Amino acid sequence: MATEKNSLDTRLLLEALVGLKNGDFSVRLPVDWAGVDGKIADIFNEEVTFYEYSNLGR
Repeated sequence: MATEKNSLDTRLLLEALVGLKNGDFSVRLPVDWAGVDGKIADIFNEEVTFYEYSNLGR
């Protein structure tokens, strides 16, 4: 994948996924990614927020 500033950085994506897997709900992907990369970031960030709120009651 491209590594331009406003496009998907696979290393950053992997770090965010590993963080989420380990229960770190503070991880987020950049909101300035464009196109499909931006949609991936948006959905990832929405899911992290969902998991964060879902785990507050536990």
